[in-house]
Formats: sequence, C-alpha cells, structure tokens
Amino acid sequence: MSTINYDLRKIKALVFDVDGVLSANVIPMSAEGEPLRTVNIKDGYSLHMAAKQGILLGIITGGRTEAVRKRFMALGFAEENIYMGSSVKIHDYRDFRKRHGLLDEEILYVGDDIPDLEVMHECGLP
Repeated sequence: MSTINYDLRKIKALVFDVDGVLSANVIPMSAEGEPLRTVNIKDGYSLHMAAKQGILLGIITGGRTEAVRKRFMALGFAEENIYMGSSVKIHDYRDFRKRHGLLDEEILYVGDDIPDLEVMHECGLP
C-alpha cells in the first residue's frame, strides 16, 4: 500500500475546477441552451466548513454561468477568487497564487480535464 508523501499541513489554499469536479460529469441544458449544473450537498457543506476554518478557497472554471458564482460565494468563497470563463487556467492560477502571496507547495488544485493539466503540474498537490 502506497502512502501520500506530502505534508498536508503546508496547504493554505484549495482551488477547484467546477465541471466534473464539483458538479456532475453530465450537464443538462436548459431550453435556452444554458448549462444546468448539479451540485453535491456534501461537497458544499465541506467547503463551507473549510471557509469557516479560514482556508483560502478558489474556483477556476471555463464556465460562465452566474449560478456558479452565486453558489460558491454563498459557501464562503471570496468573489475575487472565483475565476469564470478561464480559457488558459494557468494564468488564473498564477494570479491567485500571486494575489495571496502563496507558494505552489501551499496550494491543492482539483481538476479533471485537459485544461487543468498545466495547473496540476505546477501546484503543490494536484
């Protein structure tokens, strides 16, 4: 059995993609063609508790749905840490890191698709 060889006490920030990570892999569409994302209540509760503990939280998503911004702000994410319409996620990741004076080793990033790969290679804990 392998173990994670990483000191999780170094982590100061959690940054997430949305689609497929904090929402289902399948996104229904409205009659107007807008994506209708689903959310996991348990994820939401955990993120809200992390925010209450003072853990820095961020979103980097290619999506532009205002409901996403509202959802995560309600959970305790600061509006300036929600990057919407991100076409090159590494740029937004670096902005987040610089804005908060963090080192890569202090950031956990959760992504699940090709646009996330560059960030996952640079962050401390993908």
